[in-house]
Amino acid sequence: RTLRARQLLMSAGDTVSSVFTVLSGWAFRFKVLPDGHRRILSYYIPGDFLATEALLNPHVNFSIEALTDMSLCVFDRDKLLALVDENRALRQKVIYLCSRKLESLDNRIAYIGTRPAGEKLAHFFMHFYGRLVRKGLIAGDRFELPLRHEHIADTLGLTSVHVSRTLSELKRAGLIEIQNHAIHILDQPSMLMLAGLDSDYLSKAYAERKAS
Repeated sequence: RTLRARQLLMSAGDTVSSVFTVLSGWAFRFKVLPDGHRRILSYYIPGDFLATEALLNPHVNFSIEALTDMSLCVFDRDKLLALVDENRALRQKVIYLCSRKLESLDNRIAYIGTRPAGEKLAHFFMHFYGRLVRKGLIAGDRFELPLRHEHIADTLGLTSVHVSRTLSELKRAGLIEIQNHAIHILDQPSMLMLAGLDSDYLSKAYAERKAS
């Protein structure tokens, strides 16, 4: 299945009969709060299993929107569940994917709720850096991040103005460059320190990629 940028794949309240893997493109999962504000919960990149939550409950309480044009591999939910029940290795893989996702969300929520804006943005960028490395989607210290300021703001609980100001501070500090949605990490050690990540975070990501 293909989606155009900004097209909804599913909306909160839907009952879904399919789950997906991302072949190309980016998407994000979000909720709209009672006050009308959007909160972005997670992002999907090529290779990700999309909407794993729907395997447990077909009545979704979140929405998913294509961030860019996308191509998806579609799986019938009931048939996939039957296959998972029959195949122990596949069942363990699905459990692993769900646990990794939950761990990542828990870590992000715990971090962004207590840190200044500069640290939040550094963590956000380096987290994506590590994800892209593990997927084999990046080599070097420059990567595409097709997000607007409003997406970053709705992810980190900031305003777009605050995001813009903080990005300017990171650039003035010589930590990053941004051009046409491409992020160039100029000082990896300083960015990792600011992000609160171990100095070998990226080395571990490359090792995981090689092992897979």
